[in-house]
Amino acid sequence: MKASMIMTLDPVTVEPGMTLDAAMDVFDEHLFRHLPVAHDGKLVGMLSDRDVRLATGWLPVELRRENEDEQVAPMYVREVMHAPCVFVTPDTPCSEVVAQMLELKIGAVPVAEDGEIVGMVTATNMIEAFCDLVRSDGTAEFDPKLEGYMARKVITLSRDEFLEDAIDKCHDEHIRHLPVVDGGEVIGMVSDRDIRLAMGREIISAHRAQEAGNMAVHRTPVDVFMSRWVSTINQDETLSAAGEAMIENRFSALPVSHAGQLAGIITQTDILEHFATVPALAEA
Repeated sequence: MKASMIMTLDPVTVEPGMTLDAAMDVFDEHLFRHLPVAHDGKLVGMLSDRDVRLATGWLPVELRRENEDEQVAPMYVREVMHAPCVFVTPDTPCSEVVAQMLELKIGAVPVAEDGEIVGMVTATNMIEAFCDLVRSDGTAEFDPKLEGYMARKVITLSRDEFLEDAIDKCHDEHIRHLPVVDGGEVIGMVSDRDIRLAMGREIISAHRAQEAGNMAVHRTPVDVFMSRWVSTINQDETLSAAGEAMIENRFSALPVSHAGQLAGIITQTDILEHFATVPALAEA
């Protein structure tokens, strides 16, 4: 199986001279985490939503001004993009692509030919390939149950904790997803993206309060910014079932339940790590 067989054709790209505000709009419109940077069709770099958020605090340009005459850098994609960036060719075996993703801890790799970008291989593309392989194989050999692959130690939040608690837990535990639980039942999810958006809103709120002469400290409860659209999966289900649910709902992690209670969490990375060990990946 080669990259050309699973890649997304004609990927959305951004220009190096695009403003970070315009790039923010692209990320928000498509709910992407990674965007290739191209100039005249040539791949020149990669941009992640994390790059933009760290550079801007997800604040609009008017709130990134130090004063009326001086603006805070960075302002453009070229200032924060990763260049040169890792890429593969259409003929690169998918086994090598997934190995790169896991080794570099990245969720997308651009596909280029003669310097021109021709596609993107994402973690979602790989999950789809895994699910297709399971369906075509028709056996359970490559499709084990979640119970053996999920993380059982799950760092959680309660709805009455605050934004700073979510930030601390993600930072201290090096994780990107926090289920919100009430009595052991999952009632929401908080991702690193939810956190960064909430941080931006909190800063804007504090800025406006300061302008109005109000020095009150703003604390944002988890209940305000958590994603309520959340789906769980039973621990007796298989990895491909989890993959299908992730694809359908555009999730990158799923809480795993048992008897209605939170029992673990499964991520795209967990599925990719299994897929990388499947001999059929190299043979397909």
